[in-house]
Amino acid sequence: MRCLLDLQVKQFFVGQDHVGDVPLHLKIASGLATGAIAITVASPTDLVKVRMQSEGKKSPGQAKKYPNAFKAYGIIRREEGMLGLWKGLGPNIARNAIINAAELASYDQIKVCAALPGRPWTCCSCCVTFLLKH
Repeated sequence: MRCLLDLQVKQFFVGQDHVGDVPLHLKIASGLATGAIAITVASPTDLVKVRMQSEGKKSPGQAKKYPNAFKAYGIIRREEGMLGLWKGLGPNIARNAIINAAELASYDQIKVCAALPGRPWTCCSCCVTFLLKH
C-alpha cells in the first residue's frame, strides 16, 4: 500500500508536469505522508495485534478478554467506542512516518545514484534492495 501510495503522493508534490528526478526533500515529505496515511489505515489491526500479544502472556488459568482477532475488534469498539480502535495513533504515526520516509527516500535516491553512468550496478534494483536491507 505504502509503495503505491508513495508514487501518487510524490506526483502530487511535484505536479503532473514534472519531468526528471524528484528532489530528495520531496521524496522525504512523500515518505512521511504515506507512512502517516498507511498507519492510520492499519492502526486498528496493529492495536488488536498488540492486545492479543499481551493476552498471550497471561497465565494458562487466567480468562482472556479477546477470544480471537475478529471478536477483539467488536469488543474494543463496544467498550471504547469506534475511535478506541485508533488508540495510540499519534505515536504510531510518528514512528511509521519516520521509518517510511527513511526507507522510501533512501531507496529512491540510491536507485537514482546507482543508475548513473559508470556505476557497476547500473539498473540493478536487486543490489539496491540488498544494500538497504543489510
